[in-house]
Amino acid sequence: MPTSNGDARSPSPGVKRPASEVVDSEPEGGTSAETINGGDGEGRPSIDEQIAQVQATMAPPLKDRQKGYVVSMNWLKTVLARSSSNSEQVDGASKETELGPVDNSDLVLDVGPTEHNFKDEKGDTFIPLRPGLKQGEDFEVLPQEGWDKIKAWYGLADQSPVIVRYAHNTNLRGEDENIEYELNPQIYTVYKLTNPSVGFNPKMLKEKTRHPAKILAHANKNFQKWLKEAKKDTGIDKSTKVRVWKIAGSIPSASASAVTTPAVSRTVSPAPPSGFLATSKHLVVDPNAFLSLTEGTERELLDEQIKDQTDNPKYNGTMNLRMAGLVGTDVIILEEQAGKNGKWASEVVAKKLQANGLSVEKPKKELSSLAAKATTSSNSGRSTPALDPKPERGRPRGPPMGKTGLDNLGNTCYMNAATQCLRNVEELTCYFLSMIPLVVF
Repeated sequence: MPTSNGDARSPSPGVKRPASEVVDSEPEGGTSAETINGGDGEGRPSIDEQIAQVQATMAPPLKDRQKGYVVSMNWLKTVLARSSSNSEQVDGASKETELGPVDNSDLVLDVGPTEHNFKDEKGDTFIPLRPGLKQGEDFEVLPQEGWDKIKAWYGLADQSPVIVRYAHNTNLRGEDENIEYELNPQIYTVYKLTNPSVGFNPKMLKEKTRHPAKILAHANKNFQKWLKEAKKDTGIDKSTKVRVWKIAGSIPSASASAVTTPAVSRTVSPAPPSGFLATSKHLVVDPNAFLSLTEGTERELLDEQIKDQTDNPKYNGTMNLRMAGLVGTDVIILEEQAGKNGKWASEVVAKKLQANGLSVEKPKKELSSLAAKATTSSNSGRSTPALDPKPERGRPRGPPMGKTGLDNLGNTCYMNAATQCLRNVEELTCYFLSMIPLVVF
């Protein structure tokens, strides 16, 4: 077993241990290293021999895609403390701690109830580690053979998870191999920018209430397979071409955020994206908010040479996420192609904004002013603009030019009342103002 010179921590409380797996209690006064090293009568070799056997399994160099098992250093220290060669290097607390079943519960990140049940690259349940843990100080990773040995000798505590990680080559193709265990595979938060030419439909309205997709992937995962999964999870048809944007920083809220600014919320993934506080919690990104991000700094387009080949059955490329430049990026936006003319969703929105005299670079500011005006009018307590007290001779009495209101057209008073009630619901006002690029053009 690996040696340790780190500080010991007390084992997690409340872990139930099966009677068949728990080592017999030490007699009063403690058990000497010599007694344990002579065997324990349970078919286990001496502690020194156990350590030697496990260390031997760790000697061969790692192989690509090799499976490893994470073991808490807290538990390992209780074994090392009883070794004749390490007894003086390990603190007294480890020597006094009962040598029981393997317990990894102190390593696990408690994410509470979550809708995301991540699977690792082999399809098994992924167990996230607490942030800041270090290999060699807080845990060690043992190969299959070493794990099988200690599990056969000591068993596994009832509430202790089996934490699996896989080894991968961290260097690019053509370089010397550097194979390491990938301890914290990346969790991507994926949004989408939809084709504005489609217009409203039930599917679009439903998606506006959905949360962004969460995808766990290792750095060596095939890029096209990852993209196919991302499109499926975000509701994009396989035949619809997309391009990939990497987001640095935050996504602005909808264009009407000047009226109602939603509370800043962190993502719910076990490993929250570093430096990202999403002000938008919805899958579909507001096109104005997207355009307000500065290209090259706040949003960066994946290399133009990397095309969407998810609908090409003949494509057999081997580019992985590391080669595509997606390692170290947490937030992704998939932008849909708008029709077969090669235009993209953001380009269509930008063209429509220009046609209506709005700035393409910062449309959010201009549209927010519309929302601010709407709020001012709603706070006045009036349902329609005030009538001109002194109409010009010959002009019919009514609202001045450029203002709008509701007129009673026979039996429409109840409809007007309901419409004005809806109009004064702030959330609905913000929603429809945020959809200006999709509605008015």
